[in-house]
Amino acid sequence: MMIVKKFQPLVREAIDLIWQHYDAESAKRGQKMLQQAAAAGDADAWALLARTYMGIGESWENSVFPIAEDTDEVHRCLQKSIEGGSAAGVLCAIEHRDLTPVEHVAMLAHWETPATVLEEIRAYAAAEPMVAYLLGAAYKFGGVSLLLGENDGQRERLKQALPFIEAAVDSGLAYGLDLYKTCVRDMYRGDGNPEKIAKFRRLEDGFCRAGVPHALYSRGEDLFNQEKYAEALGYYEKAAAARLDSALYSLGYMYRHGLGVKEDSRKAFEEYFLPLAVQGHVVSMYQVADTYFWGDFFARDYAKAYEWCEKAMNRVVQFHGFYDYDVLMPLICYCKLYGRGTSMDRNLAARSIREEMLREEQKPVLPRYKRALLQYLMAEVYAHGYGPVAQNEELAEKYRREATEYEGFKVMLEKMSWETENEAEVRNWKNSAATNSRPAALAEAETIRDRQEARIAAADGRRQWRLCTEWRQKYGLIFSHYNNAELQAALAMLAKDKYRSVALNSQQAGENYLEAYHEQDGYYLLAAIDGRAVHKQVKELSSALAVLTAWADGQGLHGEDWQADEEVAKNKQWNEYLQIAQECEEREDTEGRIKALTAAADSGCGYAMNLLGVINCQNLKTASTWFLKATLTSDPEDVAMAWYSLGKLHKENPQGDKLAILRYLQKAADMGYAKAWLEMGICYLRGIGTIVDYEKGVACYEKAIAMGDYETMLARAHLCRDAEGEWHDLDTAIAVLERVAYEKNDENEWQNEGRVMLANALLAKDKQANYTCARDLVREAAGEGFAEGAWNLAHFYKDEGNFTSYRKLLCRTAEEGYQPAQEELDHIYDTSEWSECL
Repeated sequence: MMIVKKFQPLVREAIDLIWQHYDAESAKRGQKMLQQAAAAGDADAWALLARTYMGIGESWENSVFPIAEDTDEVHRCLQKSIEGGSAAGVLCAIEHRDLTPVEHVAMLAHWETPATVLEEIRAYAAAEPMVAYLLGAAYKFGGVSLLLGENDGQRERLKQALPFIEAAVDSGLAYGLDLYKTCVRDMYRGDGNPEKIAKFRRLEDGFCRAGVPHALYSRGEDLFNQEKYAEALGYYEKAAAARLDSALYSLGYMYRHGLGVKEDSRKAFEEYFLPLAVQGHVVSMYQVADTYFWGDFFARDYAKAYEWCEKAMNRVVQFHGFYDYDVLMPLICYCKLYGRGTSMDRNLAARSIREEMLREEQKPVLPRYKRALLQYLMAEVYAHGYGPVAQNEELAEKYRREATEYEGFKVMLEKMSWETENEAEVRNWKNSAATNSRPAALAEAETIRDRQEARIAAADGRRQWRLCTEWRQKYGLIFSHYNNAELQAALAMLAKDKYRSVALNSQQAGENYLEAYHEQDGYYLLAAIDGRAVHKQVKELSSALAVLTAWADGQGLHGEDWQADEEVAKNKQWNEYLQIAQECEEREDTEGRIKALTAAADSGCGYAMNLLGVINCQNLKTASTWFLKATLTSDPEDVAMAWYSLGKLHKENPQGDKLAILRYLQKAADMGYAKAWLEMGICYLRGIGTIVDYEKGVACYEKAIAMGDYETMLARAHLCRDAEGEWHDLDTAIAVLERVAYEKNDENEWQNEGRVMLANALLAKDKQANYTCARDLVREAAGEGFAEGAWNLAHFYKDEGNFTSYRKLLCRTAEEGYQPAQEELDHIYDTSEWSECL
């Protein structure tokens, strides 16, 4: 029977004041009570006090505690808590940002194993809702997995998290409502567990009836996301009556865009955004800047727009970069390029526009009208050759065309001035640029974003060199705040085989780094400095510490007897060739790309050999030669990719050796290359190079799925439908599609396709029960620009009788080149059903 542990009454009362009352005065009182209890020696109080310095959360902005953490206080309090024997201290660390080396050492000094700590945390969770919530969050976001050295998938972590979060909310902790909602929805999509979904709604109803501001706001958010704007408005108004910043902001947003109410930009600005902005509410500051820039209900005022952009950026610095500020960048870039409302700086603006455009192309985050503004700015930069960007009429026309494809271009952008109004200002700027007399805040910045990130790092007290500790199974932790005690603790953990490596590196310092490993005879140190690599061995921890300390303090390498490392220098040369090849590809310079890749390949780069093989895939002999050369290189990833590429080459080439396909693919699969299992599965299913064997094909798919390959998950779902598109194994399809649809990471490029396919599978299983979930899925896909998602969403509008939205979305999707939408549009008036859309 598990022993139940409880906090002292003073600590419990403090928790209630801080996390349940939603006002600054209560929060201050609660924090003061924790400080008193901690000073009296309560280790649990130190843990919860640390949690207050981590910030409360976005929906508690009107609380006394900022969102950004006080890093020094967090560490001080956690260390005292863990050294005092509180498992809650360990929990607060792993829930928020994991254990620093010093905290890790302190934990192992008090508890024999991580499993023992977890057992004690669970003893608290049985009686304390706040601990139950934090433990659930630590499970969901991987803190517990890291602590135990496990590699649980997202679904498994969610399964472990939900009971704790549910228990916390069920006990009255409204603070946990958001995470509980997320977990329930992610775990039980569709009709997976109607009882759980009903229970969440019942608990939320109770909080709403009790007038809990955040619960009212949360319900409003749900209704807003379902496009039930009028209903959402009522809940936002109730939450706003308690002065909840998020609710007040949402009301302003609805009035500005006419959602659920008559559009009233003036009311949005004067009654909501501006008062909130004056109080320092960051996203409201964005809206104020936006309103001045576009001139919603008055003439554009670039000076005030730029002023509020700067105020917002300053506020982001105060929050240590908690808020994204991408939406401000097109406005700032326009103002700096043309000298609107601020001093002109075309060099800075051009570099910044190019950086922001590249970021947006890699991962779209901007609203469509902001993207169009950025695209037109990029067109102007290429058209005139501003700053360091060479003039290129072809690219200028490309970006101009993309900008004008935005349906609101004529309303919003065409009316703007795209020429310099004052040539004297251009001459003044050129003179000031020539004498390097730009404003001090921007003088050393390569781009506007560089300046902002440097300011955030300075305000946050981050060190230039990040401390990186690699745990079991290649888990890694990165800390930007540490001292010599942390370095010493990290090296001690390395010697005890708790870490695999310890490194000091920096995003700002390019490829420079210092790494430490532990071997039988001591520490092995490897450093890379501007393309030159050196290494040496030392026996004592103190010697290794002296090297790391000097590097962390910006003094470079410490000590003598460093020897050159030719392997790292060679990798540096390869990376330079590969970078040139990438730049040539972006310019569509095929000849230059091949020249750079050939230079890298001739010096032994297996990755370049693989790329050359892919480029020459239409020539079986040439491609095979490059792939075979790559199999003889030293990097296992390059070798595995080469065997895979050989198998795929012979599989897809009519003159390929069909008997060799499976042999090549098996070599890659044995080296852990997931895509090889997918291709082998296709071979067995289609009888390519072997006889048809459905069971072997599915078994290969399962191997790739176990390795987390999302493309294979999608392919496995396709096997659950026949040639006519009829489903015959919905349960299997839904199980794999849920992973594709809901697991969001950089490796999942199939998410939107998975969302649409899962929506169709859910509708096929039970349309009535799964309708809302399916609609949400296609809406998410459509929102990310996925044409098939938009087409499916149009059909939901059609089913709901919203013919105007149906036709509008169908037209837009057809204009973007999606053929099924065009074909449907061509026959939309074949009957009189849509007469009211005419």
